[in-house]
Amino acid sequence: MNGNIEAAFIGRVGKEPELKTSSAGKAWAAFTCAVGSDDDTQWIRVAVFGDCAEQLADNLAKGDRVYCEGRLKLDSWTAKDGQQRTGLSVAAWKAEKLGQIGRNRPPKPKAPPEGDNPVPPAARQRPADDEIPF
Repeated sequence: MNGNIEAAFIGRVGKEPELKTSSAGKAWAAFTCAVGSDDDTQWIRVAVFGDCAEQLADNLAKGDRVYCEGRLKLDSWTAKDGQQRTGLSVAAWKAEKLGQIGRNRPPKPKAPPEGDNPVPPAARQRPADDEIPF
């Protein structure tokens, strides 16, 4: 797999992000992400850098939905049991926590009590033959 492959995906955080510091003193965070479901789940190791890493480390938790964009790479290594393993990793330039549907909906404005509305109900209704202004 060529190191110049880009990927974008939505998944669930499988491990709390770990905030680390590089040898150059720059912040980065690492976490795992599950993409897919049931038998089709693929685990991806994600590394995020800079300000994004610090923000995610504070706000991202196991089970959260996350959107990632970055450079995809196929890694190979020898496991502790001596078996050869492969897995995907992404060096992300963008990673955002996603809200749940309906959780970010703005609150409904409170209607004033019936007696406090200065416009009478008949004036608030549009006539049926009124033209639509667009």
